[in-house]
Amino acid sequence: MTDTQDELPQLMSHQSFREQAREVIRGMIVSGKMAPDALYSAPKIASDLNVSATPVREALLDLVQEGLLRPVRNRGFQVVIMTAKEHDDVFKIRLLLEVPSIREISKSSPTANQMKGLYDLANAARQFAREGDLIAYLNADRRFHISLIELLGNKPLTELVASLRDRVRLLGLANSGARSHIVQSATEHFELLDRIAASDTESAAAIIERHLRRSRDVWGAGSGPA
Repeated sequence: MTDTQDELPQLMSHQSFREQAREVIRGMIVSGKMAPDALYSAPKIASDLNVSATPVREALLDLVQEGLLRPVRNRGFQVVIMTAKEHDDVFKIRLLLEVPSIREISKSSPTANQMKGLYDLANAARQFAREGDLIAYLNADRRFHISLIELLGNKPLTELVASLRDRVRLLGLANSGARSHIVQSATEHFELLDRIAASDTESAAAIIERHLRRSRDVWGAGSGPA
């Protein structure tokens, strides 16, 4: 995990050490850089991130609560892997939540400032995708989708969508098909925002549904047995 040392300073200006560690570790999990059959300790990760062990331990426990890690008593932490059925169940819930949410967002006519913020996030995600910076892309993509749902002002919904998004992507980048997918996915964010800005409700809903279904096929390839 030594390459995380170059990523952490980019976040220091606006996040606590605990939040920084949580974001970097989440990216390591989602990108597949943390292997599911390995054990990880707070001191080792803290050393890689060049921070003290306390915020890292807190971040690891946060990720346990999110369902991304499980503690192994007196040994460390392990990545949680979903079964194919669990993955499919979560995907169905995401369709039920995110497609109607995009319809509602499109109808609500977000402000120019709100749309600018979303386009800025989409630009960042696309740039990271083109550069092949997987962890940075995944974090930017996560911020984009969460910021989009936040427009509804429903905190429990935002938290649930964020949790579901993280869980279904645990082994998503283990194959080259998923890597090429992120560039296409990042570009599609702009198509979605254009339809929302135009208040084209049904087109926006169709785009997010297509976005989710294609992502399910790519990320789902990394799931465990049913």
